[in-house]
Amino acid sequence: MTHPDSTGKTTRPLVKYDIVIVGAGPAGLLLSTCLARWGYNIKHIDNRPEPTKTGRADGIQPRSLDLLRNMGLKPAIMAHDPAKVYEVAFWDPGQTGQGIQRTGTWASCPSFIDARYPFTTLLHQGLIERVFIDDLRKNGVTIQRPWTIKGFKTDGEMDREYPVEVKIEHVDGKEKEIVRAKYLFSGEGARSFVRDQLHIGIKHKDPIAHMKCTIHSDNGSIMVIPRENNMVRLYIQIASSTDKDWNPRKTASEKEVQNYAKRILQPYKIEWERVEWYSVYPIGQGIADKYTLDHRVFMGGDACHTHSPKAGQGMNTAFLDAQNLAWKIHHVESGFADRSLLHSYESERKLIAENLLNFDAKYAALFSQRPPAAKDVAAATKQSGDEADEENQFIKTFKEACEFTSGYGVAYNPNSLNWSSSHPAQSSLINPSSNKLRTGRILINSNVTRVVDANTVHLEQEIPVNGSFRIYVFGGKPSVTSQATKDFAQNLNKKTSFFSSYLRQDIESVSHHECHNPHSHFFTFCTIYGSRRSDIEIRRDVPDVLARYRDHVYADDIWDPKVPDATASAHAKMGLDQEKGGVVVVRPDGYVGIVVTLAEGSGTIDALNDYFSTFYSILHVFPTLYSSQSATFFEMSPQKRKATEDLDRNSIAILEPMQVQVQVQVPTMRETVKRVFIPHISGLWSWCWSFLPASTPPPATAYTTMSYASSDSEYVVAMRGIYTDRVMVVADTHVQYSEARKDSATAVKRQKTKRTEQRSKSAVDGYHNRGGKGRPNFDGCFNKRDFHERHEEFWTPPNIGLLKKLNEPTQLPTPESTPESTPEPEYGQITCQHLDPYASPRTPKSPPSPRNLKPISAFTDSTSNSKTTQVAESPESSQNSRNQQTYNGITSLEERLEDLLLTPEENKKADSPFLFPSERVEARRQLAAKERQRKEIEAAEERLRKEKEASLLAARALRLTRRNPKKALVQPLNSKWEDAVIQSQYKNHQEIITTSIGGTELRLKDFQTLLGRHAWLNDEIINSYLEWIVDAANIAAISESKDRGESQSTIPKFIAHNSFFYENLIKKGPSATQGLMKRKKAPGKSLMEVDSVLVPICKGSHWTIGVVRPVAKTIEYFDSMGGDPRPFVTLMRNWLRFQLGSLYVEGEWNVPQTACARQSNGYDCGVFLCTNAFCVALGLDTSCYRQHDMELQRRNIAAVLINRGFTGEFEWGKGGL
Repeated sequence: MTHPDSTGKTTRPLVKYDIVIVGAGPAGLLLSTCLARWGYNIKHIDNRPEPTKTGRADGIQPRSLDLLRNMGLKPAIMAHDPAKVYEVAFWDPGQTGQGIQRTGTWASCPSFIDARYPFTTLLHQGLIERVFIDDLRKNGVTIQRPWTIKGFKTDGEMDREYPVEVKIEHVDGKEKEIVRAKYLFSGEGARSFVRDQLHIGIKHKDPIAHMKCTIHSDNGSIMVIPRENNMVRLYIQIASSTDKDWNPRKTASEKEVQNYAKRILQPYKIEWERVEWYSVYPIGQGIADKYTLDHRVFMGGDACHTHSPKAGQGMNTAFLDAQNLAWKIHHVESGFADRSLLHSYESERKLIAENLLNFDAKYAALFSQRPPAAKDVAAATKQSGDEADEENQFIKTFKEACEFTSGYGVAYNPNSLNWSSSHPAQSSLINPSSNKLRTGRILINSNVTRVVDANTVHLEQEIPVNGSFRIYVFGGKPSVTSQATKDFAQNLNKKTSFFSSYLRQDIESVSHHECHNPHSHFFTFCTIYGSRRSDIEIRRDVPDVLARYRDHVYADDIWDPKVPDATASAHAKMGLDQEKGGVVVVRPDGYVGIVVTLAEGSGTIDALNDYFSTFYSILHVFPTLYSSQSATFFEMSPQKRKATEDLDRNSIAILEPMQVQVQVQVPTMRETVKRVFIPHISGLWSWCWSFLPASTPPPATAYTTMSYASSDSEYVVAMRGIYTDRVMVVADTHVQYSEARKDSATAVKRQKTKRTEQRSKSAVDGYHNRGGKGRPNFDGCFNKRDFHERHEEFWTPPNIGLLKKLNEPTQLPTPESTPESTPEPEYGQITCQHLDPYASPRTPKSPPSPRNLKPISAFTDSTSNSKTTQVAESPESSQNSRNQQTYNGITSLEERLEDLLLTPEENKKADSPFLFPSERVEARRQLAAKERQRKEIEAAEERLRKEKEASLLAARALRLTRRNPKKALVQPLNSKWEDAVIQSQYKNHQEIITTSIGGTELRLKDFQTLLGRHAWLNDEIINSYLEWIVDAANIAAISESKDRGESQSTIPKFIAHNSFFYENLIKKGPSATQGLMKRKKAPGKSLMEVDSVLVPICKGSHWTIGVVRPVAKTIEYFDSMGGDPRPFVTLMRNWLRFQLGSLYVEGEWNVPQTACARQSNGYDCGVFLCTNAFCVALGLDTSCYRQHDMELQRRNIAAVLINRGFTGEFEWGKGGL
């Protein structure tokens, strides 16, 4: 119902939606289509009264056509009989200088790209939009036209579930509406209202200079695009940014544009029957700074990136933007994934947009510079072969551009979805050596035979866009992998697996005809055997859980020309063993996530568990926050998980300490005794059975409460169980005490003391919510490790004795205390302890002995008439109390010895004849006691000195060795720093991005050598990074030295020379470095106190690094290309000989053959140098990383430079290395 407001406009009542989508272009329509199919409530508006009539995008690239087919929309697209472009012709000015001539043709999608549809489909955008609109109508979604957005805000305080408030209005202003939503998406195009309101800038590049053309002439350029219904689209260049009278706002009439075209096409002629659409506009490249600010309001398509329409990528990139966001919203809102998954939308899709602009500019510039020769064009269309290394720049660029623009070259960087060596999931089974699949890339196309109907099908198309992860089990030869496949299915069925944790709630009532998601909405399985279809019997060869996906069981028996010698072509194309197979996990958008070997045992499923646990939603797995009988695999260590599975097999319930009442089903007491205690404690069988009732009562439930009780020496678990019909958790707990008989007999009597029914105070009362009380707080946890640590912290009991209030003094028992009033623990006490099999063994404190208790006496204070009870203090205890104060390091040894020795007066008094004999004996006894204590202090000081020496030796020995890091050395950046690195690439050339510790200013030209594609690091980047390494290492060395009590020195432990030091040493000799070493504060013989000297070397356009280690007397040379170290070693020996003089003994200095990572390209050498320097300074093995880490390492180096050192999130030595 609507009602007019005070202004006369009609206002509709507030309605809530899952998402509001603004704009009905390619991005908005595909996002709306996906979410509508998955059951979301959508408000979709567009400011146009009807779909596009003319103009706009018209090209569908091969990868996009794959997607449309996967969505079931391709038949409707092809029903319009679109134009299909298989080849592109290239025309240039003729050799005679008169007109133009064709110089060659090449494939639109060359054969080296394994595409299903090797052509570009050309169809008017309005017809494509109508295909999506018809599908939306079938799913109950209608585009609300013509409505526009007027404002929005995100307010989680008002409504946490629907935090986005959106104001929309009819374009005539007569009707308006306010709605609330979980998300807002802008697909409005280049003039995005949402982007403007968020104040997100868009950076533009030079437009016309980057125009890609197919027809070149002396009069300009044209690109000819064939269209449906015998129409042709012409892109006609009417001006260039190189013109003297260049004006980006230049306009032209329809007739003028036609005349431009006629001049360009001479000597050929062109005439127009009619003009359906005509427009003049400047062509530019631009990209938004951000795609979202709060991960509630998103943008996509032209709202984020604009570029030359001749790239044919506007609509195609928008499609993939929308698909990427759609499945991530779906998984978050369905409870499968943590909200942090949405952070990957911007990082993944913005990277693709940046690559698109770079390719467009590079490719266009190549065409503009010169027309390619006919032989180049012909070579470029052929499949790459052995002569690939000899390709010229045109051929190489052509192949790169074709792969990218076809859609098959899209590659996402490593993150939690795309496995890499730095991923938290680590297993020897992950990424088998022969694997050809690249994570973050599209799954390779392959043909297989469907077993149930013998149809030849496209494997990658068999699972539709259903929002599920696609798990392809390549079974190899059934005779070889039979056991491995059974183990895979068995471990998949375990309740601790990623699969069993997300089963459908209606799994018992799922239709027999459900072929894609019979078990879970988040996983679809395909099984592919490397055998002929006639040799595969589903009932015999396929385990039950996989056989349920009977329509997704295939035979890999179709020959493929890409792998002509393979017996199982799909296996071979993926790079999987044709006999042993493997498991490929593909994301819901078709990109490979992880590849794992199919192995016997639980290793394969364990690896997949670890992979999915990095982005799963713990709230879905634990809807009641750990109220299930046993914890699931996400927060368990492998050892704990195995123990859990073993216990499950033996039907023993695992009871975790809880403060909430938990409803559980466990065996009856009779069953428990029969199944558990008989095999292990057969001798107690008859005794246990005597306590059981004669008949077993009917089934029922029980509630168990478990809490911690404290004692002085150990942790005790108090448990109360209720006997009911079928349930008994644990009997009332009794604590047995033993006390020695007074007649000193060796026998002991046992006292059975029933514990009170009152629950003991939990450890969490006043102690930071530890010990299991309340609900765990998982805020800020984004991966398995975070949840595991938070969970362990929550359940960790407090230290022994902490259950007492801190302000409650410990009371000593008085002689009047009786065992009844204050039960005194004695030797032989037996208690019931809570034993954690995964915790470190703890040695309980010994019970206090009665002999050690201080005597209690009553005496009269000389200054008071009243009696006061005090603890009598002996001379020894008084002296010990005084001495205790001196052991705190406040006084020196001499002062403590002086305090212990008798003064002359005291010594004279000890020998005084006027003393009574008893007084003289006491004085001499005190003198002897002080002498003993003096010797004890001297012995203690000697022990401390020796311990300090041992500590220094141990620290020095540790520095002489290098260790492997505890996790992957190169880690991906978080979203904050990833954004900072990306932003640095858009600075202007004059702007200072950061400065080094020595004040060197780093600008865009420097960062381009670090972050540019195939870029070679310059001196400024390398010198600045080494400075920060040395600065952090020296600060850490000073801190370690203070901790060990060493005297402080002004000589640094680490020194880094700049990249010009080595060259000067060669040209001018060692003497020229003396002044430099003085500035480094390590001249001459003081060099021996230095740990490491880093020497970067640039020789023949190749970076290496040498390391001189005076502390170890070694000279090392690290070359990622395996170069000869002898020139460096010889030069360094001469330099050391000059610096150290007589201290240098050549035979004492060794040259170890230290292994380091190797590079396989010609541009990463500088990154290897920086990484090796980092490892040396941190004491890490220099072979602990690989070539494929270098792309990610470049971004890490950039982040450290922007951060100005190893501080904050990059703190030296932190991060678990």
